[in-house]
Amino acid sequence: MKKKSFILIVVLLAIVLGAQAQPKNIHNGHEYVDLGLPSGTLWATMNIGADTPLGSGDFFAWGETDPKSNYSLSNYKWGNDATNFTKYNDTDGKTQLDLEDDAAHVNWGGDWHVPTYDQIMELHDNCEFVVNNEEKWMKITGPNGNTLYFSRNLGFYNGTVYRESREGLASPIWASTTGTYNGELWAYIVNTTGYRISTTQFPRYMGVCIRPVIDGSNISEIPDGWKVNGKTPINGKLAVERGRKITVTPKVPAGKIIKSIKLIPIE
Repeated sequence: MKKKSFILIVVLLAIVLGAQAQPKNIHNGHEYVDLGLPSGTLWATMNIGADTPLGSGDFFAWGETDPKSNYSLSNYKWGNDATNFTKYNDTDGKTQLDLEDDAAHVNWGGDWHVPTYDQIMELHDNCEFVVNNEEKWMKITGPNGNTLYFSRNLGFYNGTVYRESREGLASPIWASTTGTYNGELWAYIVNTTGYRISTTQFPRYMGVCIRPVIDGSNISEIPDGWKVNGKTPINGKLAVERGRKITVTPKVPAGKIIKSIKLIPIE
């Protein structure tokens, strides 16, 4: 009996150690997941400042790069006239955050940035969604079977007041894309309170969480049985970080050119 118990413990330990030993996808110190999206976009597994995938993390006004204690129009970086902010307005025509005003890029560096409206809608159009109402999470499964989790319980700050998410009230994550509402300059958010993600618009001065992304590149037309950076492509395609060194296995014989592998940059 003791011998059997010992064998079981060794097997379980080996399984645990093996799971811990699996390499993570890390860019500039932060983990991402490749969902196999058409654009190659890679999504962070956590919000800025969060310790877990379901944690809220830090809150930011749109276009600001530091958290603060009061998210009001009166102290918003780009002015207190919501119909005519000093940047990202009708005059300058800017519709996406500059990197200098992008909290994801400023705080995490590298190629991280706040997701665009199109990158959010790519999740909506290409992924499957499962929600848990009791534990308040949403699981997003990409075309390649990999998964991403969002909390359905992310509140936001209006002034110094924290507004908890509930039915009929958004659980928001900022997008980098501008919008307008009733003549005021707002910005898009991801809303995770429904049964799949959706988008709506929010006042830019409010405090909202951020889930960063990386603009990936697709490697396509990879022959069966080959791997890129140790990963097996799905349907001949694999997303990698832009600028990352590519290692193809099995090793290409000297003097042989594999013409069927193409690196397609994302526009």
